[in-house]
Amino acid sequence: MSKTCLIYQPAGIGDILFCQSIAKHYVGLGYQVIYPVKSNLTYLKDYLIYDGVTFVDESSDFPYKEYYDQGGRSIMEGDFIYLNLDQSQSVVGLREGFMLSKYNLVGLDYNSWVDGLQITRNKGREDWLFYDYLKLTDDDEYPVHYGKT
Repeated sequence: MSKTCLIYQPAGIGDILFCQSIAKHYVGLGYQVIYPVKSNLTYLKDYLIYDGVTFVDESSDFPYKEYYDQGGRSIMEGDFIYLNLDQSQSVVGLREGFMLSKYNLVGLDYNSWVDGLQITRNKGREDWLFYDYLKLTDDDEYPVHYGKT
């Protein structure tokens, strides 16, 4: 029987990126991590590519879905862990802040969160955005706007 870790932190790209070190930590402990995300964020699976971490649409069927989004606390039963990172502050408190509570819940130092983040570029999608969507050429500069114009 393999070990499975189901993470509940479906929304907010910032939260999802911030929690990648947590997912990779559990992979390092021998768990297969299932990471459901909101339907409009499933494209992240093309950019966050890690052995042992599977991003799935939270509205689809996936293993252990019966535990998902139950509004409860994290569960640790044998070879299964359900991490409710969305509710971590209710377990560890807000003394150090909402985002830090996610790392405190699993006993990790949040200071190294960026070390676990690896974004794989999608050159095809970048080219589509630049050439097809924005209709730019190689001689054009990518438009950058700061503040009001």
